[in-house]
Amino acid sequence: MEQYVRNYFLAEYNLLSVLLESGLAWTNVNETCNYALQRCLGVAQFVQACGDDSLTFEMAEALYNEVKEKIENLRFSY
Repeated sequence: MEQYVRNYFLAEYNLLSVLLESGLAWTNVNETCNYALQRCLGVAQFVQACGDDSLTFEMAEALYNEVKEKIENLRFSY
C-alpha cells in the first residue's frame, strides 16, 4: 500500500509541476497547489480508513508531509 501512495503522490506532484511550468493564464498558483494538497490528503485519509495495517498513520503522515513540502516549494517558486 505504501508504494501505491508514493506513486500517487509522485504523479500528483509531476502533474502539478507541468501545469505550473506551462504558465497558463487561467492557472492560479495558490489554488492549484491547494487542490493538489487536498487530493493528496484525501488519499492518505482513504488509505487509513481502509484499515490496511501495512500503512500506519505515522507512515501515511510522513509520506504526506514529504509531498506537502515539495508542493510548497513549487508554490513559492512561481
